[in-house]
Amino acid sequence: MRLHEPAERSLKETLESVVVAFILAFTFRVYVTEAYIIPTGSMAPTLLGSHVEADCPACGFRLVADAAPLLEHAVDEARCPMCFLEVPLAEAPGLPPAVRAGDRILVQKHLGRFESPRRYDVLVFKNPQNPFGGGQNFIKRLTGLPGERLMLLDGNVYVADEPEEAGVPDERLRWRIARKTDEKANPRAEAIQRAVFQPVWHSRHWPGDGGTSGGVTRWACPWVPRSGRWERAAGRFRPLADPPAASTPAFTLGFDFTPVAGRPGYLRPDAIYPYNQLGYGPGDLDVFEDFRVAMTLEPAEAADRGGFGPFEATVRGTARLAAGVADVRVRFAEEHVWLESRPAGTDAAWTRLAAAGAGVGLPPLAKRPRLEFWSVDQEFSAWIDGVRVLRYRVDVGFEALLTRPGPPRPAEQRLRIGLAGPGATAAALVDLDLDRDLFHESGALGGFRGGVSRGLNGLVRRDRVEPVRLAADRFFLVGDNSPQSDDSRRWSTVDAWIRDRYFPGVPARDAAGRVPAGLLIGRAFAVYYPAAKPLRPGGAAVVPDLAAMRWID
Repeated sequence: MRLHEPAERSLKETLESVVVAFILAFTFRVYVTEAYIIPTGSMAPTLLGSHVEADCPACGFRLVADAAPLLEHAVDEARCPMCFLEVPLAEAPGLPPAVRAGDRILVQKHLGRFESPRRYDVLVFKNPQNPFGGGQNFIKRLTGLPGERLMLLDGNVYVADEPEEAGVPDERLRWRIARKTDEKANPRAEAIQRAVFQPVWHSRHWPGDGGTSGGVTRWACPWVPRSGRWERAAGRFRPLADPPAASTPAFTLGFDFTPVAGRPGYLRPDAIYPYNQLGYGPGDLDVFEDFRVAMTLEPAEAADRGGFGPFEATVRGTARLAAGVADVRVRFAEEHVWLESRPAGTDAAWTRLAAAGAGVGLPPLAKRPRLEFWSVDQEFSAWIDGVRVLRYRVDVGFEALLTRPGPPRPAEQRLRIGLAGPGATAAALVDLDLDRDLFHESGALGGFRGGVSRGLNGLVRRDRVEPVRLAADRFFLVGDNSPQSDDSRRWSTVDAWIRDRYFPGVPARDAAGRVPAGLLIGRAFAVYYPAAKPLRPGGAAVVPDLAAMRWID
């Protein structure tokens, strides 16, 4: 008998270990972290639902599109948003487009017990309209917090604290824009803002065919010379003549949003979502004004052309300040970084708004400095090599918000980049990116909950301004893919059981669109298993795309 005791003890210990491991895994799943799969594209491109992918053969851009409308309409091509080529979605001729499953994510559960949810966190929660049936779990971005009034205007989120006394009208409250860049609201603010930028055009995706296919020009470089001579080739831009020493840019490029030869294209200042290839028409677009321009400076190898000496780089855009529409620019020079403005479309003198700290300036060209100018959420910031060196905020009161003109129309968008000074020809621009900010649609005529829209005259209809009121333990959540997201803006009903438990005595219209704290499951924090790839065209998708594993911001 004693000869068998070690084997029996080993079997017993193994079984105990398995049971303990099962209990720990179950406890971890119930109380700490759980995995989910994204079914739809309401959070695209941040998180992908069922979709199709293809690499543009001309410019290399990875095209991602919602699978449902493409399959429903039997579409086998999608347009590349960088160079406008019609890209086949099938991996090989004769095969249907390969549909990929949604991202698999990890969710930190029971937020309220350990950490309160913060604005712009990505949360998983039970659907208040149908918490028990199919599609019961939703994932959206948190925009409105308990104890606030909220409205959506011109793509931005505005909030005001609910006063203690009842019956206070909206115009008496202190409204503020809910900035995604506010570290006090969310310590991950910078990462969140970078995550939601969406590309308009990136120079690294310069088409190898020059934008011509089948003898037809479908694309032309959108950065066009406005002053001075430039060489533009393969995503690299450099000035070609020595400029005079001057404080204003002698070499200037401007972004042209006009489609080539009248052909439809994405290079317009509209909130366009390439993911929704068939989900919108020309009349469904909103003009965006929040943007980021980023570029890298490098030596132009122009020693034989002169170009030695100091120079500065400038980035300019059009924005609405408290006093009206203005041209705003940031100047990167060797010994300073300045933010300046002047009335839009004029030759008036520039007024300095802000300056970087002492000793902050443009690094040497040999270091290939990366420069960025952000104009987002009524905040302007300048960045050098990923570090913010300057920030200036504009606060606009409630009355001014509703009476000022809407965002600049396409013809009024004046995006410019420039190089000036004796050393300008020593520099070249590469990795030149234009991105737009997240845009929250408010619906036609303010049809969405909390939405404030403008009429054909560009003015706000005051009789349609009705902010959302969020009582204690109630949240407002929307999707990043604003046109195709079923979220707090659109919900019109509440499940009867949810209403009785979380909204007793509350009218239906004041309960719809709100998510009670009790329905929150947790914060999505990582994509642990992105959509898999097939080993061969037409094969099963079994190879995980490890490069797409990422934190969720």
